[in-house]
Amino acid sequence: MTSNRFMAIAVPVATAAALLAQLLPGGAGARYAQVMHPVALIAGGLLAFWVATYYRGRMRDAFLLIGGFLVLYSLLAIEWIVSGAADLFGANFLRALLVYQIVLYSQLLTASVLVVRMMDVRRLTTAGWTVAATGLVLGVLFVANALPAVRELLAASAEAGALYLMIRIYDALVMTMMLPVVWLYVQNAQARYQENATFTLVLAGIISSLVLVYVYELVKGEPLSVIAAAEYQAGSVLDGLYLFGYLVVAIGLFAHRKHQEWSFNRLDEVLA
Repeated sequence: MTSNRFMAIAVPVATAAALLAQLLPGGAGARYAQVMHPVALIAGGLLAFWVATYYRGRMRDAFLLIGGFLVLYSLLAIEWIVSGAADLFGANFLRALLVYQIVLYSQLLTASVLVVRMMDVRRLTTAGWTVAATGLVLGVLFVANALPAVRELLAASAEAGALYLMIRIYDALVMTMMLPVVWLYVQNAQARYQENATFTLVLAGIISSLVLVYVYELVKGEPLSVIAAAEYQAGSVLDGLYLFGYLVVAIGLFAHRKHQEWSFNRLDEVLA
């Protein structure tokens, strides 16, 4: 097995697994999404912790933070935990959720900063700078598109409006920072070995898990809050988009951690 071969097999499998969320009949798709969302996130978090043991310094810290984000985020995908927290906090639930999301996304944002600091963005080609600029424009568009819904939510609840806007801004920031890093790894992968490709897949999975739903929002022409109320964990396209991103992250993390072992095994086979 090699990293490229594993990813070539696993990514189509992840695509098929994501499609099942909307193809399963009746309520099976909803139940499938309710199980697979947290399972994929927890698996990704544990794999990130496993990858972190391979590194030292900033890279180790980045993977630990990514793992922490994925595990904590998985709790929000488990309905009985969210319902229990709502009962526990009562009228203060949205305020508690806002604090939780700040802690949650601060981990991912910090990991993004650590990854960017390890890269020399001055090495970006013209195409790379174009990708970075496109990411910035998309980030601004995603945030601007949420403003009408934010105004409506603020009229009903300050916490709900702040939560909706904060998550959108955090997602846009992470995407804007990670896109040029992904491009740099693509550039390096042309001259180096497959480890760059595996880490690129991890970053691409994180980006897709955050922003594909905003693209879907633009296509549907409805606020994500409305879409999520009707489609989240209901056996829908939205479920498939989330699940695809989560699974790609897990695949990239597993391939990244196994890359060196597979490389040595391949070398042994060649020299045998």
